[in-house]
Amino acid sequence: MDDRETDKLRKDVIDSHVEFQTRLHSKGQFPSDHFRALFDAVVRYVEATKDDVMIHKDVTSAVSGDGFLFLCKRIVTSPVARYVILFCTRNH
Repeated sequence: MDDRETDKLRKDVIDSHVEFQTRLHSKGQFPSDHFRALFDAVVRYVEATKDDVMIHKDVTSAVSGDGFLFLCKRIVTSPVARYVILFCTRNH
C-alpha cells in the first residue's frame, strides 16, 4: 500500500476519533454508531498496514484510552480480539 492510501486511512481514524469524542461528551445516549465507525476505521488501518512492524503514533494516540487493545496488530484483526475490544470499551 502506498503512503497516500495509508495517510488517508490514518486520517480516517483520527477524524472518526474526534467525532466519537465529540458525541461522547455531549449529552445523550452512548454514540454507538460513532464508536462503530471508529472501530471500523481502526480495523481498516490495521488490516491495510498488517505488514508494517508498528502502528503509526497518530493512530495509537487517537485511540488510546478508548478501550482499544494494541498489543499486537495480528490479534486486533481476529474475531476474538474484536469481542475483547468491544467488551473492554463497554466496561470502562
